[in-house]
Amino acid sequence: MLRQLSRVPRILAARALHTKRFRDSRSPPFVLRFCTAAAEAPPGANDPDPTPHKPQEAVTGEAQVHGFQAETAQLLQIVAKSLYKDKEVFLRELISNAADASEKRRYLERTGTDGLSPVETDEIIITTDKENRTLTIADSGVGMSEQEIHANLGQIARSGTKAFLSNQGGGAGLDLIGQFGVGFYSVFMVSDDVQVFTKSAVEAEPAFSWTCEGASGAYSVAPAEHVSVGTKVVIKLNDESADFADENFVREVIQKYSNFVGTKVRLNGAVVNTVEPLWTLDKKKVTDEQHDEFYRYLTKAWDKPAAHLWYAADAPLSVKALFYIPGMNREKFGMGRETPGVNVYCRKVLIESECAAIIPDWLRFVKGVVDSEDVPLNISRETMQDSALIRQLNKAVTSRVIRWLKDLGKTDPETYTKIFDEFGNYIKEGVCIDDRNKKDILPLLRFGSTHSADEMQSLEDYVGRMSNTQESIYYLSAPDYASALASPYYEVFKQKGYEVLLMREEIDDYLVAQVPEYEGKKLVNAEGANLNLMETPAADDMSKEDQDKLCEWLKEVLGDKVQAVRATGRLVDSPSILVNHESSVMRKLSKLQNMPMGTRQELEVNPSHTVISLLNDLRQDEAHQELAGQVADQLLDNSLLAAGVLDDSRSMVQRLNVLLESCLKAHKPAQ
Repeated sequence: MLRQLSRVPRILAARALHTKRFRDSRSPPFVLRFCTAAAEAPPGANDPDPTPHKPQEAVTGEAQVHGFQAETAQLLQIVAKSLYKDKEVFLRELISNAADASEKRRYLERTGTDGLSPVETDEIIITTDKENRTLTIADSGVGMSEQEIHANLGQIARSGTKAFLSNQGGGAGLDLIGQFGVGFYSVFMVSDDVQVFTKSAVEAEPAFSWTCEGASGAYSVAPAEHVSVGTKVVIKLNDESADFADENFVREVIQKYSNFVGTKVRLNGAVVNTVEPLWTLDKKKVTDEQHDEFYRYLTKAWDKPAAHLWYAADAPLSVKALFYIPGMNREKFGMGRETPGVNVYCRKVLIESECAAIIPDWLRFVKGVVDSEDVPLNISRETMQDSALIRQLNKAVTSRVIRWLKDLGKTDPETYTKIFDEFGNYIKEGVCIDDRNKKDILPLLRFGSTHSADEMQSLEDYVGRMSNTQESIYYLSAPDYASALASPYYEVFKQKGYEVLLMREEIDDYLVAQVPEYEGKKLVNAEGANLNLMETPAADDMSKEDQDKLCEWLKEVLGDKVQAVRATGRLVDSPSILVNHESSVMRKLSKLQNMPMGTRQELEVNPSHTVISLLNDLRQDEAHQELAGQVADQLLDNSLLAAGVLDDSRSMVQRLNVLLESCLKAHKPAQ
């Protein structure tokens, strides 16, 4: 206490200089208007500042110095220097305080409270002065009496909002933000010199000035004059925080955190908060143009949303939300990985942007807002706490978004197909990594199919068309419909009349590994072995013994290039295929990681095909053993090429030239 009293003369002198400095450096206020229709230019957005010119606020009496208790002073240091992660938050906190003060006054007026002073405007007025490095925030709210100044600004962690609600019996219909009573003190992150002018909305209450030089351990209160009803906070910014005297920077911060507060905000004469919080409105009255503007505000993009979802729930938290699916996937244009797209608000004030806790990472393409009055916050209101409750919220929101996409696929398949074309790989990613929701995500998948050249098919569509004789769901890696029809792997399915799904993307290799079956039907690779859907026919000119000998000879010639060679009945128009091979994607990954590839691939030959029959004759001719070996190697390379796993075609080209030469010599016209 002695240390604090010894500082009184210095503090009083500083107060006198401080008051004069702000009286001389005050700049005209600038006001932002809250819009009532997002799709139209807000009424009065460019109106001049309605606040009439009047004498400047001034201290009229002797300042009384009051010392914080030692514990309070230490807590103030923590709040000012350690509690908040981001300096920008102080502006959000002061605007929230101003909005709460305005809402309290409006509530008192609505409830017929007697003895209230009239106000000239109902706005939050923010003024920047770059030259003098000051920032001023003024409201026309409920203001404070001297007793309330000591209670609200002389104590930390005492919430004036909670006290007001208690005095009003709960305050039904009030839309207030504050919770913890520490937000005001965040101002000391950017300033060591703060002055507050305030006048209570109660008639005949005098005006006061409150000043404090940072977390110094003391503050002073003095009578003041020319003070309007409400509160004005005048901040002398420190050197590290000069950006907050820049109008453009302050506008960005306001629009980021406080764009939806329920009171109009003016900044140096122009309206800032011109976008409405659509999630709070009657969805039937919101236009497509409003959705487009709100989506662009959220995403900072210029495309239009493909679809939107309104969502409200009472458990595990009371939640209102609005989600959008973009019209364009920016990841596929090389714009970098998408960040989480959902912002968390509490009573229309931003708490956490791009929050990763609300929906899983694979749904990062979904943009939107989640607003909850009940969301558990830490004391700085920068992040959420109570992880168990947030996990429940994540589960509820994720399930609702999945159900929305599933319903959209049925009610508006054209729109859903466009969405899947853009974001299908995200959904496939979800199948691969989200075990909890995998079963629910599967109906969202869409694939190309031999059923149609143009339409995408769901697994449900495929199963619904399966014949009674078909036991499995078959799929084939093919870049497009035409390639699939020309593939030797499709021949047997075409003959049997079985539909085959087309896996066109690299991620599909991982996808099918995570989906062994759907609705009791196994997913089977059409390129796999043991697909003897048809019995191996006995070729007219090749006995079973000759087939076995040919396969033995091929294995001897090809050596370690194949693990086995056998005859098959699955081929119709092709002489051979490769089975049990690694996909092209896995082969690329193995090369990148310098991992050796084991020889698992097997060659299957069609004994009814002319090439195989003639090769069987050629291999038995001692004079053409070299040519037979070259044909065997070419047969394998053709199969590798058809499977999309031929690593190096240069040796094949050289061999083809030799075979062409032999063919031409054999058919050389007689001279």
